[in-house]
Parts: sequence; structure tokens; C-alpha cells
Amino acid sequence: MMRLFLLIVFCSAAHADALETFGFTARAIGQAGALTAGSSGAVAAWHNPGAVAFSDDVELSLGYSYAHLGLRIDGQDARVTAAHGISLGIALPLRLWRVTVAFGLALYLPDQVHARIELVPAAETTFALLGNSMQRIVVVPSLSLRILPWLSIGGGVTILTDVAGAGIHFDVGISDSGKVGQGEVDVSLPLRAAPTIGVAMRIGRHAEVGAIYRGDLDLRLRLGVLASVQIAQAVTGTTNILLQASNFYSPQRVALGVGLSPVENLWLRGEISWLNWSAYRQSTPQLNVDVNLSVSPPLLPSVALSVPFRDTWTLHVGVEWQRDLRRVTFALRGGYAFEPSPLQSFRGLPLYADNDRHIVAVGGGVTLPHLLPILKKALSFDVALQIHALIPRRYEKDPQLGGVGFSSDGYLLNASATTTVSF
Repeated sequence: MMRLFLLIVFCSAAHADALETFGFTARAIGQAGALTAGSSGAVAAWHNPGAVAFSDDVELSLGYSYAHLGLRIDGQDARVTAAHGISLGIALPLRLWRVTVAFGLALYLPDQVHARIELVPAAETTFALLGNSMQRIVVVPSLSLRILPWLSIGGGVTILTDVAGAGIHFDVGISDSGKVGQGEVDVSLPLRAAPTIGVAMRIGRHAEVGAIYRGDLDLRLRLGVLASVQIAQAVTGTTNILLQASNFYSPQRVALGVGLSPVENLWLRGEISWLNWSAYRQSTPQLNVDVNLSVSPPLLPSVALSVPFRDTWTLHVGVEWQRDLRRVTFALRGGYAFEPSPLQSFRGLPLYADNDRHIVAVGGGVTLPHLLPILKKALSFDVALQIHALIPRRYEKDPQLGGVGFSSDGYLLNASATTTVSF
């Protein structure tokens, strides 16, 4: 009976996307993502949509990032696929009387797959947040309004595509004329969106404040399979399989950030975020198998597994120093963050792993103003390196509940480069 249970119960984790994990553009990645208060223009399209209008220039940023996920279970490679892709940022400001209106767009395109959905057996150890589904498209359009020289507000949406529909239907059997087989697929891809609201303030030349709210979002996989079986004088009937699962879950987030410039050309930034992980209820899929073949039990329902998640508070700090040398501006950046795991200890299935993380980031850049006649404004090149060190964790499980104790540790390494053109 336990063997059957393990075959029909699957687990899908709450994988975060690449922008939530590392940040958007090399400038943000090099400051450990601490840009709720310090962003403007294209980079603000993700970090604070209210600040997009603080840039008076049209901005276009194009970047590439590669993340190696060196995660381990019991000292062995967890075989988590590397996450890499292209990022695109756009800021289009328009001056209307004394008000600036700006459109922003943050886009991340993995260069392997558009979205990877993974359901693994409940008895197989997997990383709850850092697994193989970090690869997915992220689309965040936004609109920002600078109503005062020092105050800007805005909002946007994070867009995700669901997977739903009538599912898969196939007929199998044996007739007098031989084997019979045919099938059809009916799947729709409805859109889901989570709101983002941001406020940004510039207090003189030496202080800045920002705050954002981002709603929760997940991909809800709903897929049905209908199999019609016709074997004369042997087996006839149907089998219905219904699978429902949550993937790519992102919790509600509230963040408050501040930035200070104690001396010329130096900015110190920090932010604190609250993530509402306790609202994540359906962390394991629901699988129901309705068998009507006159040879099997009529219904094989899955067992709903409860996985405890808790709300978390994260801290991000960053530093940015710039130096003007004739026609070139150099920048050096660094950052640190601590992100606690929302996964609480539990002694049964599924075998989820997640760890507290120390995050250290470094980066730099160069800005070349008036480089070409067609570029009347700046052209910037930025690079960054970010390391996540997982604090080793041991999970004690109860064998009577199907669990086996294990440990997890490892690291993440992200390298990124971004080019930004201003017009």
C-alpha cells in the first residue's frame, strides 16, 4: 500500500523566479537587490514601479545572467539545472505640463525553456524554493507618475500564464480488426496577474525613500486525462485522472527601503521586506484517479500533504560609489542580504529542503556620456557577481510517516552583465 501511495502522490515546490532570487540588471544584482529606494528608469520597472518616472531619459537596458546552482542533498549533487537568460528593461518618460508620466517594462527570458513545470514523487528529496523551476518568463509592465519633483508613484502587474483545459483524451483497445488507438489534447493558457504598487521619494540630494507592495502569484496547473478502454470480453470502461497543482508561487511582499549619501558620490542603501509565506496552502498537488474498468476500485484519491510555511523578514543592504574622471564615470558596488527559509520543520512527507541564505554581492560599471553622435546621452556597462551561501540544515523525519532524514547545503553563483542606453 505504501508503494502505491508513493506512486500517486506528487509534490511541486514553490519555486522563485530569477528576478526575485537575484535582482534585475547588474546594477541591482551588485547591490544584493537593495534598490527599492535607489532605483529609477528601466531598473525600477522591477524593483519599484513608482520610481520609473524619476528618470527624464528614455532608457533601454539589455543584459544576460548565468546562475550556477550548486545545491547538495546529503553531500551529493542535487542536479538542479542552471538558470540563465536575457533581461530587457525599458523606461519611456513623457513630460506633461508639470507632471512626468513614464511607462516601464521588466522582462526576463530564459534561453532554455519558457517555463519548466516539475512534479516529483513525494518520497524524493527536492529543494522547495531553489529547484529546477527557476527558469520561467517574467513580464512586468508598469506605469509611473511623478506628481512632484520629489515624489513619484506607480503600479504594474506581474504576468504569468496558467495551464488549464479539458486536458488529454485517448481511446485504446482491441477490436475484431485489430488494435485501436486515437487521442486528442485540449489545453488553454489563461493569464494570471499580480499587482505591484510603488512609492518613491527623493529628499534633497542626500536621502531617498521607497516602498512597494507586490501581490501573490502562482501558476495553477489543472489537467485532466480521460482514457477509454475497450477490450472485448476482457476489460471495458474509462479511467479519469485529474491533476491540480501550484507552481512558481510568489508570496505577497511588502518592502521599505531607505538610501543615504553621507558624502558626495557615495550611497548607502538598505531595505527590509515581509513575505507572506504562511498564505501558501496548496504546496502539494491534488491527484484523483477514477477507475471504472470493472476490475479495480472505483476511486483512488491522493492524500493531501500539509507543508508548514511561515512568514519571513529579509534584510538587504547595498553600497554604491561613483567617481567622475573627465568624460568617464566609474562605479563600484557591493551588497549583503540575509534571507531566512520559510519552510518549517516537519517529520513526514514530502521531502522538501530549503535553507537560510547569506548573500554577498560585488559589482562595478562604467558610463560613457556622449560616446557617439547618435547617442546624445549616456551609455553604461555594468557587471556583477552574487554568491548565496546556504547554511547547512538537517531534517529529522519519522519513518512511520514515510520520511527519511537527510541534510541539505550548497551555494548559488550568479554572474551578470548589462548594457544601458539613454536617449
